[in-house]
Amino acid sequence: MQANKINIHGNLFFIPKQYLTLLNLLEDYISAIGEHNLNDGVVMSNSMFVVDDERQRQKMTEEFYTNYKKDIEFYKERVQHFIDSGCESKAVIMRWLDKINALQQKKKTYEEVLKRRLDDLNSDYAMLQMQAGELFVRRNKDQLQMAA
Repeated sequence: MQANKINIHGNLFFIPKQYLTLLNLLEDYISAIGEHNLNDGVVMSNSMFVVDDERQRQKMTEEFYTNYKKDIEFYKERVQHFIDSGCESKAVIMRWLDKINALQQKKKTYEEVLKRRLDDLNSDYAMLQMQAGELFVRRNKDQLQMAA
């Protein structure tokens, strides 16, 4: 569903608006899993609507970058520990290489989304600048007519 994890320690996800109609189906599925869960862990879903405003988007963006940086710092510490301790376990090495690769893929995905969005903004802003130019010409035309 293109849900983006927004909290490293819990399971909080931001679901883009275009997928909200599918959220009820997902919550029913999660409830069914919870009812038949054989493990001790709890499986549940609790959705909440977040107002789409600039302050909330900024807060979520800051949280994403903060958590991503925490992930990187944690990975760096763990990998350095393995290096310092002379770890040669292929299973441990492969697991951490996979984790680092997954983090790289996450970074790449967000970079692609941001680049696409920035390209869209640049295109929209270019159109707005052309419209502003038209308004500027009309204003100058009116001023010239009033002066004459």
